[in-house]
Amino acid sequence: MLGSVVTGFLILVFGYAYPAYECFKAVEKNKPEIDQLRFWCKYWILVALLVIIETFSDLFISWLPFYYEAKLGLYVYLWLPKTQGTIYIYNNIIRPYISSNETDIDRTILELRTRTSDSVIVFLREFIVFGQAKFFEIMNYVVSHSKTRPVDDAQLGREEEYLRRTEKLPSMVSTRKHKSGTKQKLRRGQPISNSNDNSDSSDKNDSSESDNETTTVGINKRSSKSKKTDD
Repeated sequence: MLGSVVTGFLILVFGYAYPAYECFKAVEKNKPEIDQLRFWCKYWILVALLVIIETFSDLFISWLPFYYEAKLGLYVYLWLPKTQGTIYIYNNIIRPYISSNETDIDRTILELRTRTSDSVIVFLREFIVFGQAKFFEIMNYVVSHSKTRPVDDAQLGREEEYLRRTEKLPSMVSTRKHKSGTKQKLRRGQPISNSNDNSDSSDKNDSSESDNETTTVGINKRSSKSKKTDD
């Protein structure tokens, strides 16, 4: 029992390569023989049907013993000049069946072609609409994200610090103006109002009280001295 790989290679050689070469020689003759051309046309019709059947048979009955060897023998049987299997199968099986059902086959093919073309047109329309919607969605996403600039933490901290400074700026300006005004009044000798006046008045009261205390102390000392001299 040959391996499936070896038999597969032999099928390619004796089922496709060699018949294709013989068909090429028949076509390229100066005076091609009609019977030979008809033979190879029938052969390729049978090969096409075998390929369709093999698609399903390889899935279900490929486990049978000598399955691939039977396929190889069938291909050789179809083109071998002594057997002429193509003529026998075509004339007794394929041609009678297709001739009796040719109108139904043509109608089915026409219906399938129409449905396929309609389905393809509908699919293309839906695909175009979907593609346009996705394209505009992507463009809107790109535009919206290009307008909003991402702000990092350092930039955000600098902006917050700037806002805090701007909030404190009016109070700082007022205090500076007040200090400059008091300095100018002191230089001109003008009285200072509000808190400065109160502080100055309290300072003057304190100085006057200290002066009074010193005068009373001096008077008491003088009186004590005068008493001592009288004694």
